[in-house]
This record gives sequence, structure tokens and C-alpha cells, in this order.
Amino acid sequence: MSVRVTYVPPRLDATLLLRGAAAEAVDAAAHVVLDASQPGVPVEEGVLKASGRVVREDGLSAAITYGRDDDGDGTHAPSNQYAVKQHEDMTLNHPNGGGPKWLETALHSAGERAVEAMSVALRKALD
Repeated sequence: MSVRVTYVPPRLDATLLLRGAAAEAVDAAAHVVLDASQPGVPVEEGVLKASGRVVREDGLSAAITYGRDDDGDGTHAPSNQYAVKQHEDMTLNHPNGGGPKWLETALHSAGERAVEAMSVALRKALD
């Protein structure tokens, strides 16, 4: 008498696995750039700085964005009404710190860290 045992490993959809890992990597890189951009955001009351966030656009891309349409009140306009001007206008004075082009500066200064964060996230997801 004999007994035969056969192991059939579960099917693995490598495409789904890789797509999920890539999405995690994009998210990790975007958060590195967001964090690097925070010190450069002009501050008057901190509303613009607080509006910074990572928005996943789809599984493989994300946007780092500043400015919201729901953070205004009776004393100030929503940050989406002045975020672009604050970022682009090189002539504005920022006595409380920060300055123009904070996102571009962060992307350049944190690029290598963002790539490393992607590598770490990919290794973790595929481990």
C-alpha cells in the first residue's frame, strides 16, 4: 500500500504582485519628497504647509500637492487660491521662512533618498 502526496503551490499572479510593489515604491518616494519639501514652504499661519499631501493618481503614479479648497475660514482664503503664486513668484518676501520653488528644490535635494525609498519598498513588498 502506498500514499502519494503532491504539493501544488498556489498560483501567483506576478503581474499583480509587481504592480502592488511598484505602487508602494511610488508612494514611498513621493512621501520622501513631500517631507523634504516641508521646510521650504512659506509660512504665515501654517495653512499652506499643512495642506501638503501625497495623492495617489492611480496604482503607479502619485502627486505631491499643496493647496486645498476646504481649509479657508473667515480670516483667510483656501490655500488652493495662493499655493501656485507662493510657489512660482520669485519676488515674494517670506519673513517667516520658506520660499518659492519648494517642491522643485525638494525633488532635486531628495532625489537619491526617494530612489532609495523606492528600492526599500520594492524589496519589502517582494520579500
